[in-house]
Amino acid sequence: MKTLRNSILLFYLIVTVNTVFAGDFKGGLLAGFCASQMDGDRLAGYHKFGPTAGFFINRDIDENWAGQFEIRFDQKGAAYVNGEQSYKARMNYVELPFMVNYKIYNKFKAEIGLEPSVLIRSTVLFNQFKTNPKYNSFDLPIAIGGYYTISKSLEINIRFSYSLLPVKGNSLSKNIAFYGYNTFNNAFNFVLYYYLR
Repeated sequence: MKTLRNSILLFYLIVTVNTVFAGDFKGGLLAGFCASQMDGDRLAGYHKFGPTAGFFINRDIDENWAGQFEIRFDQKGAAYVNGEQSYKARMNYVELPFMVNYKIYNKFKAEIGLEPSVLIRSTVLFNQFKTNPKYNSFDLPIAIGGYYTISKSLEINIRFSYSLLPVKGNSLSKNIAFYGYNTFNNAFNFVLYYYLR
C-alpha cells in the first residue's frame, strides 16, 4: 500500500513538472503555515500550528477564471494546554487540492475547491505520553479562500478548509473514545505563492 501511494505521488510530480514547462501553464512553489483544530474532540480554538509547503500549477480559462492544481504537505491537528494537562495531535497529510479561481478586482482573487488528502503519519501526545488513536487514512475537505497579489511573481493566500468526511470515526456510528465522537479537520492556511514562470 505504501509503495502504491509513493508511486502515485511520484507520477503526479513528474506529470506536473512536465506540464508546467510544456505549455500555457504557470506554476511555482508555495510555503506557509496551518492553524487548525478538530471539531468533535470537545476542545476549541485554532491552537495547533503546523507547516505547509509544496508546489502548484494553474492556467487561465478566460480573463477572470482560472483552474489550479497543487501537491502539498500540510500538518493539521489539535492542541490544548491547561496547567499540567496537555494534548497535541499532529496529522501529516499529502494534499492534492483542485481549485477554481475568480478574479474579483485588480489584485484580489477568490477560490473554491476540494482538497483530497492522504494521511501519511499521525502522532498524539497526552500529557507528553504517546497514544495511538485510529485516524482515517483519507480526508476530503472543501476549501474557500482568497489571494492578494503582491507582485508579478508573489501572492499571499488565506484559505479555510473543512472536512466533508470524519477524520476519526465514521458518519454512520459514533466512536465514544477519549475526546468524543466523530471528528473533522477545521483549518486556516496562510501561504505565500511564488511563481517560477
